[in-house]
Amino acid sequence: MNDNARKDPDSYSIGNYLKRQRELRGIPLKDIAKVTHLPLRSLEKLETGAFDHDRSGFARGFVRTYAEAVGLDPDEAVTRMLVELKVPKESPLGRSRVRLLMFLGAFFVVVSTVFLLSRFSQTFFKGSSDLDVSVWRADPIRELADRLQRPMSPELKETENSSTTDSDRQ
Repeated sequence: MNDNARKDPDSYSIGNYLKRQRELRGIPLKDIAKVTHLPLRSLEKLETGAFDHDRSGFARGFVRTYAEAVGLDPDEAVTRMLVELKVPKESPLGRSRVRLLMFLGAFFVVVSTVFLLSRFSQTFFKGSSDLDVSVWRADPIRELADRLQRPMSPELKETENSSTTDSDRQ
């Protein structure tokens, strides 16, 4: 590769390559338009680089037809075009999209982490406000049922008998 290619990488784009090959052979662009039946305006666009970064089948066919009319190997011209496309120029719009996607991804990770930690802490580390506090109240009916089921000691029988006799007297 010569020094011009290092200074100006666009000089080796497919459009410039085809134009240079046509000029080296001394073929006017109007003759290419007649042979290929392609509009002159489209051929001019091709040479100025309008199709340099186009990956469509239309652009490849266009380059193939032009190369064949100039006397170049069409497969080699299309291969040259595809090799150029492998190293796309980075546009500022592309960088901003990448930054936006990275920001959204990081935001999603942070929100998900906070949500999962809050759910985890509620499940496994119950705070003092979540403790199950039971209130014990005296239930007189339950106490009476428990007393009737237990066998009475002789001292309790005497106190019960004395209390029933006292109530009977009144």
